[in-house]
Amino acid sequence: MRIRTQIILPFLLLMLILGVIGTFLTTSLVATSLENRIADQLVHSQDAALDAAVKLQGRQVAAIRLIANTEGIDQAVRAGDAAALRRLIVPLEVNNRLGTVMIFDPSGKTILEISQPDETNPGGLVFQSGTDLSSDPVVQPVLRGDYDALGDKYIGYIGSPPRALAAAGPVLLGDRVVGGVLVQTPLAGVLTEMQTKAQAEVVLLDAGGRLLGSTLPGIKGELIDEHLRSYLALASPGRAASRSLSVDSQEYEFQFTNFYLRQDPAGFLAVAVSRKSVMQAGTQSAIQMTTLFGDASGRARRSDQATRGQASRRAG
Repeated sequence: MRIRTQIILPFLLLMLILGVIGTFLTTSLVATSLENRIADQLVHSQDAALDAAVKLQGRQVAAIRLIANTEGIDQAVRAGDAAALRRLIVPLEVNNRLGTVMIFDPSGKTILEISQPDETNPGGLVFQSGTDLSSDPVVQPVLRGDYDALGDKYIGYIGSPPRALAAAGPVLLGDRVVGGVLVQTPLAGVLTEMQTKAQAEVVLLDAGGRLLGSTLPGIKGELIDEHLRSYLALASPGRAASRSLSVDSQEYEFQFTNFYLRQDPAGFLAVAVSRKSVMQAGTQSAIQMTTLFGDASGRARRSDQATRGQASRRAG
């Protein structure tokens, strides 16, 4: 009995020490990697959000091309024929879910507006006309017939304060601009799409740092100060800066970067992750690793006990 105790006690003590060391190392590694985990997630989320914004702009431009190049659109726009435009565009809207479409004349006044308030009901379209778009910055270059290195389609916010992201392009009859097409997506829809791709909260700010919209409720005050704005203004595209902020008594890590529309600076984008959620995920990982270590230690003890039992029976 004394010999068995002398054998078992050191073994148990060793396993206890190894368990404590393993738990300590695991916890330390998780704590050390927390900031790296947050930083990696912010980088991934930022890239995904920016990519979603670029793809949305691409879809808007593609929708303008689809409409403007549809046979009969140019003649209907020149004639201001809303009924003909409706016959031509409604099938495109229903089949492609283009968003809100506005067809305007050379003065910037809409001939036809088509919106789809309920995306789950393709047939539930709403028709309007008569809106004056001539003062919208995204429409003005189209009315002037501008064309630059990026083409003749223009992208920007519309409304004051901004309520939507829109793209506008001309309708040509020969070489003459007879009107234009504007496709817009509500800002809330833009933010939701970016959030889905980023798997993080998303915030859009204007060039002055004022809030345009956010998927994170409860944001108040200035998110970005003059120093951070100056830093990002001098930064190359893709460069970012991070800061910790409390929103509704919960700590978030924000990462800010420049936001571009048609390759022009249009304010700032921020992605945010909850430090609590990242810590909980890290703690769960630590618990799982500790459990695995404990299971392995338990199996080792049971195996050792079985071996000693077999040896005792053979000796007996």
